[in-house]
Amino acid sequence: MLRVYEVHARDLTDEAGVLDAFARAVGVPGYFGWNWDALVDCLDDLHEVVTGGVGIVMVVHGADVLLGADHLKVFIMVLCLAADLRTPRWIRTATSGISPW
Repeated sequence: MLRVYEVHARDLTDEAGVLDAFARAVGVPGYFGWNWDALVDCLDDLHEVVTGGVGIVMVVHGADVLLGADHLKVFIMVLCLAADLRTPRWIRTATSGISPW
């Protein structure tokens, strides 16, 4: 079943804030690494283990606050990586022409 989680942009002011807000929202495991890579892995696990592959939605309230944030590009990249992991590797490679690994 699709899971919907919510965070507020005021809690996402830096990397530590993003990790903390997502950890509180989704309930990360005890071995969570508290870095961007760990967040990608956690979101991937949530998709597969928790929802059986159906997926998750993360609603970011007040997201316009993040437009000037120094970490915005990295944050978006993390979300895209987590989403891209759901696409089979052979499709990513065939469509981009560049090996993702």
